[in-house]
Amino acid sequence: MGSGGTTKLYSVDMQFDSTLDSLVDGGTSVEIYATGLTTLTGAVGGIARFVNLRSNAGGTTVINGGVVKTTGRQSYYDAIILGANTVLTAGSDNVNFLSTINGAFTLTVNCVGMTYLGGAVGGTTALTGPDHRRRREHLHQRRNGDDHRPASSTATR
Repeated sequence: MGSGGTTKLYSVDMQFDSTLDSLVDGGTSVEIYATGLTTLTGAVGGIARFVNLRSNAGGTTVINGGVVKTTGRQSYYDAIILGANTVLTAGSDNVNFLSTINGAFTLTVNCVGMTYLGGAVGGTTALTGPDHRRRREHLHQRRNGDDHRPASSTATR
């Protein structure tokens, strides 16, 4: 996708059957505006990262590719469903979840900034983790090489 600026994609439903990359590493941002289902089948930014990635509210994003990498912020305004063990990497910024996160897979967030959780994590389908027998919901955040569990995430034992 483009080089420089922001690429905005509009539709009811969107399905990306392959990888989704910028033309130049850190060269453009992408905003996905779908009121229905957005499916990310392949890695996002696996070869050339976007600056920022944003999905709008009102739909659902399914992450099946396992990897989403940006040089900057990732903001998910819609509900997230994990279809694979997933690693989100936001090089120099935050990762924001403004809705729910579900899926019977692990979620690892690597960012310099903070991870914001604005909705339930594992409320419908619990996330898994290395210690899935003790934790029903699992979100793992790595920040500046240290491991952190955000205070706003919840776990049941």
